[in-house]
Amino acid sequence: MVIQFGFVTMFVAAFPLAPLFALINNILELRIDAINFAVNFRRPVAERAQGIGVWFDILRTMSWFAVLANSFVIAFTSEFIPRYKEYFDSVEPYDFNRQYFFVLAVRLGFVIIFQYFVFFTVGFLDWLIPDVPRKLEVKIKRENYVARECLTRSEAEASHDLDARVSGTGGSANSLYISCENVNNRSKNPSIAGSKLGVNRT
Repeated sequence: MVIQFGFVTMFVAAFPLAPLFALINNILELRIDAINFAVNFRRPVAERAQGIGVWFDILRTMSWFAVLANSFVIAFTSEFIPRYKEYFDSVEPYDFNRQYFFVLAVRLGFVIIFQYFVFFTVGFLDWLIPDVPRKLEVKIKRENYVARECLTRSEAEASHDLDARVSGTGGSANSLYISCENVNNRSKNPSIAGSKLGVNRT
């Protein structure tokens, strides 16, 4: 899959139909893998992960090289720059004259401008689109709030139960469970949870 991503992104300017064929291949491969995992293979053991690990850095590096490769392919294989400067209308179109080096400089300038334009666009979209959606961020804050309140209440009630047992008045064996349930029920109230989390719900 990573090799396919590299070929599609690096040489899409040379073969524009490559993404379409890659999409068709991935759809078929997805269905075949689904049938194999559901019928032929033993169910794998699920493991939690924060992301794809080092493969994210590999794919990002390949994307940078893809921008570089496509900029050179567009600049040196297309003829819009020589036609713009009427390079092929000269008497010696393939001679290393002054016009040839001027067109070469224009091509290299196009490579630099194209790269900075793509990198600026990618950076702007990365800044504009958050990595974590707003709703998910609120839920994460709520879970952290519930965990902190549960820990605080459980420690307080555990200390109270210990004092009660020492004094001989008894204590609650399910204080931790009851405390966590109370905190969870309180956090489900939008007015309480929003005020505790500092989230403006207007």
